Amino acid sequence: MGHYTQRRLLWNKKALGAPVGNLIILMAAVVLSTTVVLFAVNLTSNQIQKESLFIAGTSLDTEKAQITIVNTGPTSIRVNQITIKGDRFSNYTSSPEIGTGLGKGNSTTLTVTLTPGLITVNDVGRPIALVITTTQGAYFTETLVQATAAVTPTSPP
Repeated sequence: MGHYTQRRLLWNKKALGAPVGNLIILMAAVVLSTTVVLFAVNLTSNQIQKESLFIAGTSLDTEKAQITIVNTGPTSIRVNQITIKGDRFSNYTSSPEIGTGLGKGNSTTLTVTLTPGLITVNDVGRPIALVITTTQGAYFTETLVQATAAVTPTSPP
């Protein structure tokens, strides 16, 4: 066995062996791929917090539409607009009021006053499309137009 001195180590031309080099490259690839996987998991776990809206009931006549919605998701829901038969409405009332958004597990009834002539007597019994647009999605349902009973004045006997 030879005696190793500092001078001999500095002038040694041997490098790491091929197996050791391959292990270093393999470990670098594993570390980089682990970083990418952790980033992807973090990104998708943030996206899982999406809203979920359930349309519990609808009522539509020639003058107004009433839509009962329930927030079944983990986040608050903000209704941006309601589309009925192609017309967009952003002015609606809600009972109970949902000013900043519908909280998790809460429900409300949205009431939209329709423009005159949008729903006519000829639409009674026909399915009409309702689309509720929120900050994260659009929810679609169809409902039948209900006939409103016309009140006829009666004369006293």
